[in-house]
Amino acid sequence: MSQINLPKLDKFYLLFGVVMLVSAFFVVFTFKSIFDAMRVSADIGAQFTEGELRIDKDKLDGAVKVAADKRVVQLEVR
Repeated sequence: MSQINLPKLDKFYLLFGVVMLVSAFFVVFTFKSIFDAMRVSADIGAQFTEGELRIDKDKLDGAVKVAADKRVVQLEVR
């Protein structure tokens, strides 16, 4: 009977495999969370029709005007 002596795996490859698995799980979890949030936000926006939304046009225009007319403070670089 012949016995084949396989070389022992280096600890680097084991650690590398574990780190790759953990990072793959993290990436999948992150993208799943992002796309679930986008799906939920799209569902919330679809619940309301234009007639149900009560936006006071005057208040909205006033807020935009205040934001647009706000004085910008200039910084002095010395």
